[in-house]
Amino acid sequence: MKTTTKLKLIGAISMIALSGTASALSVSHVNWDPNYIDSTDHDFLSEFKFTQWYSASDTGSAVFNNGVAINTVTSTVAGGGVGATGFYLEGVGEIDRVNGGFSSGPAFMDAGYELTFAFGGISLNFDSTYDTTNAWARIYVNDLTPNYTTPAGSGAEVDAAQTGTVWLDLVIDSLIFNTGSNIQGGSVSATLRAVGGTAYSYFDPKTLEYNSSAFFNTTANDKYSNGGNGQLNGNTVTVPEPESLALLGIGLLGLAGQRKLKARA
Repeated sequence: MKTTTKLKLIGAISMIALSGTASALSVSHVNWDPNYIDSTDHDFLSEFKFTQWYSASDTGSAVFNNGVAINTVTSTVAGGGVGATGFYLEGVGEIDRVNGGFSSGPAFMDAGYELTFAFGGISLNFDSTYDTTNAWARIYVNDLTPNYTTPAGSGAEVDAAQTGTVWLDLVIDSLIFNTGSNIQGGSVSATLRAVGGTAYSYFDPKTLEYNSSAFFNTTANDKYSNGGNGQLNGNTVTVPEPESLALLGIGLLGLAGQRKLKARA
């Protein structure tokens, strides 16, 4: 009888633990299936559109009005020098698709919310390489509509895209311009690492892959790139709800208490 009771209790605890595991996740109004797998084993696949520019200052946020004409940047690099040029690559965009679902439906975002992102602190060197020591990136969830269009059109729009809840706080560990690309634009591969945000606990490993492309119109001496696009992919896990973990703890305490009673008998 005692063994049967113990098995029933263990079974109940197991059901409590499993109840924290769902086929779909919803974190700060973002919804996705952690069992969605592509050919490279990613289960969080996102697509985005964005605008980037070079700034003469690093403020810790992407500031649209600080954009520097691309011809000024390229001529500075061509002039030669050692180390950093004093220019920083930054940008802002919007994630409009996750795991096959578009923001317009089937929706991966709750109604009235958007998923935007920004990056910056990427220092440009005279040899056309980048220093990512102080580079950063953040993904935001907010309910300001509309807050971003491609390409970005104003400082107010860029500022609005950097408000709301920080869904993922990221650092940029590597940034590589692929063959044939340069500081005027092209395709980029980067490795980002999650260090915070409301969705931080759901990503395992914390490393995400970033691929994008964007170009500047050098004949017009543009300050801002055209409507670039890209992908940000990673792997996620289902995390039990705090309530489930608490119930699991209570159940384990019950087992411990039962053992003590048995020892005293």
